[in-house]
Amino acid sequence: MKKNYNRPLHNNQLAFDFISRVLNKPDTVELGNNIQKIVTAEKLLQSTTTEPTLTSMVNRHTSYATDNKRVELREQIFSELAFKERLDNDDEIELGKGGCLPKSGVKNEGKAFIVTGLPASGKSNVASKVADHFNAAIIDSDYAKRKFPEYPLPQGASVVHDESNLVAFGGDPEDGNFDDEPSLYEYLIKDRTNIVIPKIGHDQDSVLGLRDKLLNNSAANYDEVHLILVSVDRVISTDRALNRFINTERYVPLSLVFDVYSNEPTLTYYRVKDCEKWTSTCKLKTNGEEPVCVASNGDNCPSVIFKGENDDR
Repeated sequence: MKKNYNRPLHNNQLAFDFISRVLNKPDTVELGNNIQKIVTAEKLLQSTTTEPTLTSMVNRHTSYATDNKRVELREQIFSELAFKERLDNDDEIELGKGGCLPKSGVKNEGKAFIVTGLPASGKSNVASKVADHFNAAIIDSDYAKRKFPEYPLPQGASVVHDESNLVAFGGDPEDGNFDDEPSLYEYLIKDRTNIVIPKIGHDQDSVLGLRDKLLNNSAANYDEVHLILVSVDRVISTDRALNRFINTERYVPLSLVFDVYSNEPTLTYYRVKDCEKWTSTCKLKTNGEEPVCVASNGDNCPSVIFKGENDDR
């Protein structure tokens, strides 16, 4: 996976300037301790993300170091996700625990929901509510990430990114690598299973490509594809990502959230929302305890699940 964020945070002064000025954190001993953790995580990322576990042995857990062991591991993760129910708490997902299915069971109605938003925006909560309401499976590479043994490391989410994406969505058909391995996406769409797919949504072409792929699939066309934006200010999202790192020691590069992803999910939503191919579009805010719908349009819109801005329910 290529490094695609630019603001350097690999020393204490750079990290302090960013955290204190952008996130408006006061200068305290606790902040200094957390900055040292951030710098350590940044340096780990710099030294490891050019060697992802999918193609390189150097960062693999020694019990799963060979290519054959990785194939077996990916097949186990696929099976667990495909046939087990979701856990109430995503943080409890691990190898042997947790799947992608709702407790109420799935329906095969050809409905798909693409949920976009920044990291730590609240996408997982929204995706779970939509999945439960519409009897849908969740195809989320983050579920797969949590099952890889390298994930608990500060840089773990980054080094297993490619491998978890392979389990969730399959290999690239153009290069022919790994195309014989099962993926959740291919397994679920063949029966037109209702699905929820969380994405960052910073890449307009990726969002539209996924929608069109679902609508025009030769094996099983979907009748409905809905777009849901989980909107939150990038400062709030970056602050949440920082707090998550402090609590879990799993690091998402803060400059990636703030500088690269930035406001792109929201911009993508406004660029594409009026296209008639969407069955519905919906914008949610997650500044409070529960998601709030601030705009919606179209048929069978999942906005019915969420409280409106002026709704007291």
